[in-house]
Amino acid sequence: MKTGFRTVGFSKWNIFDALKKIKEIGYEGVELCLEHPDMQSEKMDDEMIADVRRYLDGIGLEIASVSYHGDNDPLDVKISNTYKAIDIANKIGASILIINCEKKSNEVAGQYESLVKRMKDFASYAEQRGIVLAFEPEPLLIIQTVDDMIRLMDDVCSDNLKVNMDVGHTYITDPDLPEAILKLKDKIVHVHLEDIKNKVHSHLYPLDGDIDYKKMFHAFEEIGYNGYYVIDMFYIQEAPDVHAKVCFDRLQKLS
Repeated sequence: MKTGFRTVGFSKWNIFDALKKIKEIGYEGVELCLEHPDMQSEKMDDEMIADVRRYLDGIGLEIASVSYHGDNDPLDVKISNTYKAIDIANKIGASILIINCEKKSNEVAGQYESLVKRMKDFASYAEQRGIVLAFEPEPLLIIQTVDDMIRLMDDVCSDNLKVNMDVGHTYITDPDLPEAILKLKDKIVHVHLEDIKNKVHSHLYPLDGDIDYKKMFHAFEEIGYNGYYVIDMFYIQEAPDVHAKVCFDRLQKLS
């Protein structure tokens, strides 16, 4: 099992110190989050991209993915930054960019149709640059459930639009997590790991919630998934190294 950690949890750390710590804990890979203060798009010029790539190579830490969610960004900014994120992912040598969409609103006409058009454009732009888009469904967003995701992929009609399955999100939105995994099959190219209690959207340490990890991993094994499992924790900025170590140790018990 290839494990990774998200840099956004280390948002109060210098990015290079964060990468070093993630490697020291034992993770094989890292999700480079463009929300990290040192990695926001305006700071990721060619020199910074080269510095990060060189540092990763030097310490032997793989890029599991690059991600840009932009949850607090206005839609026009989010669209512009997504194109920039695709370029950054390409230049830094990643193969996967994780993205999502805005919250569902009954007050916005044509919201889904606009998303489909946007995703067609993103998927085409990314494909030309050798980047696979891994879309992340999430509670309260336009795309929440596995069926929502399948509909989006069908409507976008691009082999370059795949899935980042956040297992906690899917546990909340879908009736059966293992069945959801089997339903998406090889469309899953990246996984976020955490645990969930009582269907509440609060990310917990693995094994601290209700998710049956044994059944979940069996489903991933059944579909032949061999990509990264990246820990995704909330509100850990005060002691991210401690939380990252706890999560890593939990994963070792499961492997």
